[in-house]
Amino acid sequence: MSHEIRTPLNGVVGMIELLQLTDMSPPQRRYVETATQSSQALLRLVDDILDLSRIEVGRLELERIPFHLPSLIHDVRALFADQARSKGLTLWASVPDQLNLMLIGDKHRLLQILTNLVGNALKFTSEGTITVRGAVEQEIDKAIRIRFEVSDSGIGIPANKQAMIFEAFSQVDSSMTRRYGGTGLGLSIARQLCKMMDGDIGVESVVGVGSTFWFTVVMERGEAVSAPAPVARPEPAPRPRVEPTPRPVAPIPVAAAPAAAPAFVSAASRDFQTALERGGRDSVSILLVEDNPANMRVTQALLESLGCRVTPARNGLEAVGTYRENKFDLVLMDCQMPEMDGYEATRAIRQIEGFQGRRTPIVALTAHAMEGSREASLESGMDDQLTKPLTMAALTGKLLEWLIPVDARLS
Repeated sequence: MSHEIRTPLNGVVGMIELLQLTDMSPPQRRYVETATQSSQALLRLVDDILDLSRIEVGRLELERIPFHLPSLIHDVRALFADQARSKGLTLWASVPDQLNLMLIGDKHRLLQILTNLVGNALKFTSEGTITVRGAVEQEIDKAIRIRFEVSDSGIGIPANKQAMIFEAFSQVDSSMTRRYGGTGLGLSIARQLCKMMDGDIGVESVVGVGSTFWFTVVMERGEAVSAPAPVARPEPAPRPRVEPTPRPVAPIPVAAAPAAAPAFVSAASRDFQTALERGGRDSVSILLVEDNPANMRVTQALLESLGCRVTPARNGLEAVGTYRENKFDLVLMDCQMPEMDGYEATRAIRQIEGFQGRRTPIVALTAHAMEGSREASLESGMDDQLTKPLTMAALTGKLLEWLIPVDARLS
């Protein structure tokens, strides 16, 4: 069912993002913004229902992959930067040097919890500041317990309602759903994910003052990173009405916005080009393998809007032949295709590379969000996975992750 839902959604979400790149009248831009919000809400609902169903039947399994924690925090900040600017909010993120290391755990589920909490903070805050911070809570042999906090200066939550918000389909009251939207599933899923990572989640809140959502997770410790955690000097910002707990961390503010904030896709394009220059690249060459014509048009247009050189292939067999005769910086590989599927094509490409002495990152494009799809991709020789429907944010983040050094991404 995941594949059947996500494949048409990819065309809808992608085409809406491409519309944002075109010249439109003010009414047309408002229509597109409404369509964007509606499609994103639908996608969140689909994701939440699929996650909840997997949790309830015990089929959701955590991954063990290495990742750089400051890079993940940077991704969260970048994802919500434009939304914060559009509301006139200050979005801060801080990471202590002690956490400038590689961790081993489920990066994607940790990102899911953080984006849920930051998204909620933005939703319920009309002025002031949102702060994201991490800190070491406990050293456990080769593991580490990390505490994250997301503080806001929003509407706050009554004391007698704070426990219920972590139950499925629960909100403070029905008027919240009508005014702010949402399904009441996000915090319930976050609680389950925290428990699966040997942690917990909670909230401290005062009505009319703001809230601080906190959660803990246990991750395996990887290697420390030699370079210091990326830090930007803070710009003057309004004083938050909820004072954060003092911690020895350096703030990473969102830069001040221009008078008229551009659409996210335009900002993503600009940021991507800046990262390319910092990483010593003029452009990148992508082999895009996709059999669905609508998805091909969407993904190719998104990539080209970022300045990528795109070579299309309509199936795995065509992809293998094209790869044999050309050099690419990265391959985006659909998994389900006629002639030869993405898994078989990847195995063939890895065999070619064995003779040619090179290895190119291959990222799976899949509409399957169920457990096991990522494992199948990795077992075939792919390096990573993007789940449809693709968004500019997810696509840009993945390209940066595989093509640009960390220090260039976070400068």
